[in-house]
Amino acid sequence: MLCRTTSLLLLALVVAMPPTNAMTMQDTDPGTVWAAALQKAQDEGNDRVELRLADGRTVKGKIVAVHADRCEIQAGRDTVLVPYDRISSMRLKNNALSRPVKYLIIIGVGAAGYLLLALAAR
Repeated sequence: MLCRTTSLLLLALVVAMPPTNAMTMQDTDPGTVWAAALQKAQDEGNDRVELRLADGRTVKGKIVAVHADRCEIQAGRDTVLVPYDRISSMRLKNNALSRPVKYLIIIGVGAAGYLLLALAAR
């Protein structure tokens, strides 16, 4: 009986208390949240970003500037101004090597190793 009562009380507490991040997101302006996230990414040197807009388009590029109401993204040769109210999601891109470059490095190291083994066998 005590175990059942305790579990019912715990369940009531979990259901009654909303998550803290959900409460803070309701109280803040989405533009402020996007501006802070982009500014933090730029300050940390992770300035490559992929933004998905509300209309379904995707903007990939480098963060140029973060303003109060919009951000500037260098996408290829063009600079795109993206208002924060159009952003639906953001994904940071790391500055690591691309997949083809990694494959070329692996092939180069393999070829060099093969040549070294072939020369050592002579």
